[in-house]
Amino acid sequence: MKQTKDITSASFPCCTPEHNVQQAAEMMARHECGEIAVVETEENLKPIGVITDRDIAWRVVATGKSPGQTSLRDVMVKEVRQQMKQHEITVPQIGLIAGTRAMLGAGIALLLSEKLSGEQRRAIGWTLVAVGALTTIPLALQLLSDDE
Repeated sequence: MKQTKDITSASFPCCTPEHNVQQAAEMMARHECGEIAVVETEENLKPIGVITDRDIAWRVVATGKSPGQTSLRDVMVKEVRQQMKQHEITVPQIGLIAGTRAMLGAGIALLLSEKLSGEQRRAIGWTLVAVGALTTIPLALQLLSDDE
């Protein structure tokens, strides 16, 4: 059997279900990450699960299993969800968001600016912050909930 290091690359560290937990933990340390993909075979890199440092702690160490004797097949999370929400936003909607965000940013900048008197800065700044926040938040919520 090949070693874990033989089937991985720097951009896609992965193991097969036949690898043991010790090998996966060593790979996590080597790649400074807390999750490794588990793929079907060394030839077919289709993800079929994942193993995390938390899985190792809870499902192996805490239950007294030996990391060197426990295969990933026995402890990996087998449900790999590859879902991403898509939201279509029109150009005018992008313009509205940009405008309201600009007001919010301008308000914050005025609050931090020293070119106006303190009273003027606070009055204008808080007004722009309030307008920016009060218009950005509902607009974003509406745009993101339209597709659901």
